[in-house]
Amino acid sequence: MNFWESRWMNGQTGWHSSDINAHLKTYHQILFQQDTPKIFVPLCGQSLDMAWLNEQGASIVGVDLVRQPLEQYFDVQNMTPKSQTVQDLESLTSGSLTLFHANVFDVNNDIIGNVDAIYDRAALVALSPEFRESYVAHCLSLLKPGGSILLITYDSPVADDHGPPFPVRKGTVERLFAGVQECIQIDEVHTTKADSERLQKRNLDWSRSDIWKITK
Repeated sequence: MNFWESRWMNGQTGWHSSDINAHLKTYHQILFQQDTPKIFVPLCGQSLDMAWLNEQGASIVGVDLVRQPLEQYFDVQNMTPKSQTVQDLESLTSGSLTLFHANVFDVNNDIIGNVDAIYDRAALVALSPEFRESYVAHCLSLLKPGGSILLITYDSPVADDHGPPFPVRKGTVERLFAGVQECIQIDEVHTTKADSERLQKRNLDWSRSDIWKITK
């Protein structure tokens, strides 16, 4: 908690983007198996991807441990959310978008019901590897049968425990989601140090983003 609050307070939010994620734009139909899906966005921060998904017709349920980015999200969108408490968890709601100020593991089916899809751009990679199995099991418990996940993971030449973001090695996603109907890597994007100012600052030679379609 203190770590993430400090990062937001000090503006050390390299994971936050002022643009809509390009992979989401390309593969968002994975999340739209129906016209108006309810999409869960774990560790959502103030991601503009939520607004874009909302504009495409989805209702959004997001969760973040830190309140500041949730407030900033509504400020940027010029919204005044309604605050309420649901089973001891604070939620901020405007229209078809609800953001919980909570630990992701505390947001359960009793609170939000089953969701149609999950969009994970920066959650799995933000969690220390020892929490991955519990996190995946929790996400699957929220997802309705046949529901879909659009997952974006990250890898780079750093130690497994060096993060966030923590590198997700080849074979990890298939192992974590071994019990689902479908777990398919649909894209792989390599970036080199020469092409990325961020990699230059971190003195990393390369990074790789893997994009996954997962069906429960």
